Amino acid sequence: MDRPTTLHPLVNKGALDYELCANLHNAIWKLAWAGTAPDTCPYPPPTWWEHFNPPDTIASRLNPDLIEFFKRAYYYPDVAGFFYFLNALVPCDRLLDDNDHGSYDQIKAKAAFVPLFDHVSPVCENNYGWVPLEYVYSAYLEMVQEGKVEVLSPNGKWSRQSTHDDFGPFRLYDYTTKDVDKSVCALKRLLDSIDARRSMSDSDAEDTDEAILPWGDPSTLDAPDLRPGTFARDFCSQSAQLSPVKFRYIAPGIRMQSPQELTSSLLHFAPGTPHLLPPPLLLFRADYPSSSHLSPRVEHATNIFSKCLGYPAIPPGLYLSHLDGLNSVFGNGCRLVLPFGIGAAGWARLSDHEGMDVQDWSDDPQPRDVCDDLYQSGYTGCSPHREVQLHKVLNSWADRVEAGDWEIGRDGVCGGIEKFKEADTPEGWKKYWLPPSW
Repeated sequence: MDRPTTLHPLVNKGALDYELCANLHNAIWKLAWAGTAPDTCPYPPPTWWEHFNPPDTIASRLNPDLIEFFKRAYYYPDVAGFFYFLNALVPCDRLLDDNDHGSYDQIKAKAAFVPLFDHVSPVCENNYGWVPLEYVYSAYLEMVQEGKVEVLSPNGKWSRQSTHDDFGPFRLYDYTTKDVDKSVCALKRLLDSIDARRSMSDSDAEDTDEAILPWGDPSTLDAPDLRPGTFARDFCSQSAQLSPVKFRYIAPGIRMQSPQELTSSLLHFAPGTPHLLPPPLLLFRADYPSSSHLSPRVEHATNIFSKCLGYPAIPPGLYLSHLDGLNSVFGNGCRLVLPFGIGAAGWARLSDHEGMDVQDWSDDPQPRDVCDDLYQSGYTGCSPHREVQLHKVLNSWADRVEAGDWEIGRDGVCGGIEKFKEADTPEGWKKYWLPPSW
């Protein structure tokens, strides 16, 4: 089946590809059917159009392409759920209502996932997170293929436990072996790219001792906060097998820590603060003269770093956001915390093209400087909010090295952390922007 992927999405030309979308929809529907109602629901089932036979008062308000989609898309009321994040296609009498979660723009032929009622304004009024419908369905099928979402087996058993509640015949996992593999491969690509250009540099006249990754030290992996069965532990364990390197800096001003720095940087909840989320792990540290302080607007830092933990300031760098996977849709999420804010110039963008820290409910919603939103996704179009996955940031950094955007010296990537201020300039923002993906 010809379908878009996160790496090579098909181009949406402003019209609904109803044949492709119906085929993708029905492939997902069949997964739900096999997990809940293979004995009670006929296959193939009726289509949505056959089941409801909508009256002219409804049909006359539908785009012809959307009608063709409904004439091909399967529908059966007894199949429990369509996918982990969505129910089945809405009934005919609710089709033109304001629906929760899944919305479709007939004019632009695009769909959006609205996580909560509070997100209606930025999505529906400011057009953040709208994507072709085939992209949404393809993303869901990829989640199944990669094991992010599991379909209940015919014997009624799951392959493993999950910290998330099941939805119909679907179970969500906060991370998979595929997630670990992708992140380790991205780190290897980044290190190899730096090393190859470092060896070509004249500044390599003086050699340095080989250095293992900080978690290559067995005592680091034994740290109580790197618990088995977490993405952080699995990533550190697997990437510890990579070849030693002779440099420290993997991005401008961002370096690998020593084992002692890594274990000492493990954050804990400050006394008297609520344990709303697991503490983050500082994976790579940023060097900066005032590294003991964040942006002057620290109150706008994400709550996992400030309000929730009770810290007035934390060291800047690249953090793995969650250590135990609780309440995390993506346990491999990460966040770059800069020691300064960017975004007020209006060029830095989330993946959904939203400006940094825009207050949509404000009378004058303008982008503002914020220290921890670079590389983040915003509205994905197909799932709730989540932090960007680690492999995407590491691959983006490898892109910058391979494209020659970052200078390489004896100790790795040259330039200070302020190099990231390029992300808020007309010449540089695209280099620090990640395309939309699930």
